[in-house]
Amino acid sequence: MRNYHDYLKDLKEHQRNCGGANYCLSNNIDAGYRNLYPKLSKQQIFELSANYPNGKLTDLKNKIKAKFMVNDLAFGAGSEDLLIRINRIVTTKDQRIGIVTPIFYRILDTLDSGKIQRLSLENLIRGKVDCDVVWLNNPNPFTGEIISKETLLKIIKRTPLTMFIIDEASMFLVDNWEKFSLLKDTKGTSNFIVLASFSKLYGVSGLRAGFASGNKKLLEAIETTGLTFPLTGISIHILSEIINKDSFFSNIKKKIATNKANIEAVLKAIPGIEVKESGTNCVYCRFTNGRSLYEALLKVGIIGLDLDTQQGMAKCGYVRLTVHSSARLHEYLTLNLRQLNTNSNYAYATK
Repeated sequence: MRNYHDYLKDLKEHQRNCGGANYCLSNNIDAGYRNLYPKLSKQQIFELSANYPNGKLTDLKNKIKAKFMVNDLAFGAGSEDLLIRINRIVTTKDQRIGIVTPIFYRILDTLDSGKIQRLSLENLIRGKVDCDVVWLNNPNPFTGEIISKETLLKIIKRTPLTMFIIDEASMFLVDNWEKFSLLKDTKGTSNFIVLASFSKLYGVSGLRAGFASGNKKLLEAIETTGLTFPLTGISIHILSEIINKDSFFSNIKKKIATNKANIEAVLKAIPGIEVKESGTNCVYCRFTNGRSLYEALLKVGIIGLDLDTQQGMAKCGYVRLTVHSSARLHEYLTLNLRQLNTNSNYAYATK
C-alpha cells in the first residue's frame, strides 16, 4: 500500500503535469485571512526575529488558557510536533499502544508497528481495552465522523489505567465544537490529553502552531522532550493578535457550511454518486458502481484524497474533498464538479 508521503508526491507530480486544484488537505484556505493578520513593520519583524520570545510565549499561553478554559498546556510546532514527542515518550517506556483506526498517518509513522494494537471504536465502547496508551482522532479526518463527548468520557472513566491521547486537530472547524471537544474537561484529568491545532480554522498552517492540554505529568514530559521555544516570535505575535477574533472565524465557518451544502447538492445531482454524511469541513463521496471517482475527478482538474490509500480504511472508493470558505476555490470546485456531471458516462468508464 502506498503511504501518505508517496501519495502527496503523486499529487504534486499530477499538479505539475496536468494542473488542477488541490482539495486533498483539510486546512481551510481563504484570501480573506490577509485582512486578519497584523501588519508588521521591518522594525517589528527584526525585533521578533532577533529576540528570544520568553515573555511573549507566557502571554500567549495565558490567552489560550483563558479562551479555551484549560489549566495547563504545552505548545508544539503544530499538533504533529506534539504527537511525535508523545510517541517518543511512550515508546521509550515500552508501553502497550492501541490506535483507533483509521488514524492520521504520522501517528503510525512514529510508532513501532510491531507493538501496535489496532482497535475499533466498538472495542472501546465494549470495554475491550488492554493497552497502556490509546490514540484516536476526533473528528476522524478520514470518515468525517465525530465521537460524542459523552461516549468518550464514559470510555475514559471506565478505563482509568489507560492514557487516552485524543487528536482534535480539526475540531475548531466543527459547528458547536464545544459540544464535542474534551478541551474544557481536561482540568484535573488523570488519564487523557487533548491535542489542538491552529492550522485548520485559524489559517496559520505555515506557522506550525498547536497545543496540548490534559494530564499534567505527560504535559511536563512533552515540554522536557521538546524545544525550549516551540513557537517563533513571529508565530507568537500573529497568534496573539488573531486568537480572539471570534466574529471573523464565526463568519469563516458560516461560509464553509454554506459552500459545503452547495457542493453536496451538486454531487447528489450527479447520477451514480453517493455522498456520506460528515460533521467536518469535508465532503465524502464515491461512485455507487465501484468505479474510481478519484480518477474521474482528476480528469476534470480536481485533486481529492483517495481514501482507499489510507491505513485502516476499508476499500470502498470514497474520496474526500475539502470545502473552503474561499469564494474562488468554491467556484472552481462547483464548476468542475458540474463538468463531471456532463462527462459522467466517461467518468464511469474510468478505473
